[in-house]
Amino acid sequence: MGTVRERFFYAAVLLFWFAQYIYIPFLNPFMSVIGISATVIGVIGGVYGVTQMALRIPLSIGASLVPSHKPIILAGLAAVAVSCVLPLFSHSWVAFFILRALAGVSSSTWISYTAYLLEGAGEAANSRMGLIMACNTGGICSSQIVGTVLYDRIGMDGLFTIAALAAATGVILILMTPFRRRFEKSEARKRFDVTEFTGAIRNKRLWICSVLMSLGFWVMFSTNYGFTGVFGAQALGASSVQLGLIAFVCQIASVVVSLVFGKLKGRRLPERNLIVIAFILFGVYCALSPECGDANALIMLQILGGVAVAVPNVLLFANAGRELSKSQQILAMGIFQSVYSVGMTAGPVVSGVIVDASGGGFAPMFYALAAVSGAAAVLTRVLYRD
Repeated sequence: MGTVRERFFYAAVLLFWFAQYIYIPFLNPFMSVIGISATVIGVIGGVYGVTQMALRIPLSIGASLVPSHKPIILAGLAAVAVSCVLPLFSHSWVAFFILRALAGVSSSTWISYTAYLLEGAGEAANSRMGLIMACNTGGICSSQIVGTVLYDRIGMDGLFTIAALAAATGVILILMTPFRRRFEKSEARKRFDVTEFTGAIRNKRLWICSVLMSLGFWVMFSTNYGFTGVFGAQALGASSVQLGLIAFVCQIASVVVSLVFGKLKGRRLPERNLIVIAFILFGVYCALSPECGDANALIMLQILGGVAVAVPNVLLFANAGRELSKSQQILAMGIFQSVYSVGMTAGPVVSGVIVDASGGGFAPMFYALAAVSGAAAVLTRVLYRD
């Protein structure tokens, strides 16, 4: 991360996720307070994944046709800024629905961030992915520190304003970043080969990694990015500071693990065993959550959740397209990220329905998510190969 290009790029990655997540710990509890039901909150959370399911594969094809990833990355940052400005005019469920839909559009451009780093990475793939995931989670962590400190003073609208400004700063940094040109514009029409796309779709390893990541995000977007804060506020009486800490502790644990993987560079890792253990820890995390007697216990439990999500995040991202050719890598990222968006979509929706069906109780939801984690561990053991 020594060159100017790398420093600007990684700083933009950090700001991209900072803007996306500064309001997340407070959004669902805020919607609950103003009278929006758990089912609708789940749908609002799920639309974030719906837009990604719809866009990631077409976007991966588009990314393979443009000489540089720069325009796509700029468009994603601009979408974040626009999404955070809209709720300043309304606190209706429709405004929040549009907010998360546009956030999903923006997150779809993550394909270009990851594909840009994985191009020509070879054995350094784990190292690079560990570093960018650390910046990803570092942006989320720093956003949640800022949000925790400022929420009581400036409220939701203040957080949305800061998010828009952060995204605008990211746009400036990317404009200053000299992206390498992959090919000349005249070659664009030759870039997309249907046989390469179908070859990527038929790759078994890609689908195994995609399904496993989908299950991981099913759990994560239902808990720490979904209803854990609502549970903390409603059942445990968590303050705004404690809500911020619930999100922050999970993310800081994830950052530490991602950085450790980055330090390991290209060293061979026992991937399957690590992913199985991570999913088992995820299940324990979910099963213990409703047993917490106060907000402080729930905060400490987030360490386990952060460790559990970081391991599959790094390993499955880095290895999903490992067996494919260099020209198929962007397409592989599009397929991978589109499939895991299913979990990001279905998880919050199903969890919200379970909460409402149980009369506002959260324990059935957490136990169901523990079962999903257990299923992911079994599938990893049976299907995944190092």
